[in-house]
Amino acid sequence: MDETKICPKCEGQMMKGFIVDRGHYNGKMISTWIKGWKWGGLTVDGKQTGVMTYKCEKCGFLESYAVENIDKNS
Repeated sequence: MDETKICPKCEGQMMKGFIVDRGHYNGKMISTWIKGWKWGGLTVDGKQTGVMTYKCEKCGFLESYAVENIDKNS
């Protein structure tokens, strides 16, 4: 998913990045997609996948993708 992307809205250049989630004690984390539906409390019962987001430099459009092998520590 490192190829150059073109915005589907305005044809501007898309930049790779991620959306920061704020967690416990305002900690920063990469957004995570979880299979299934939230079923109670803070416990999750599904496969977790990182989310990578591209932002258009021209119009600001955001496009997100679930990525299996995202490095959440970099």
